[in-house]
Amino acid sequence: MDHQMLYFSAILAINIFVIVNVSLSYKLRKNTLNEKELL
Repeated sequence: MDHQMLYFSAILAINIFVIVNVSLSYKLRKNTLNEKELL
């Protein structure tokens, strides 16, 4: 049971990390595109 919980929490943490990175890179990309449009 403990191993299952540890495994589940590890997967959850990795998923959250990936989602945060994707959203941050998307925001950065959106900002750079907006700056290019302004120029």
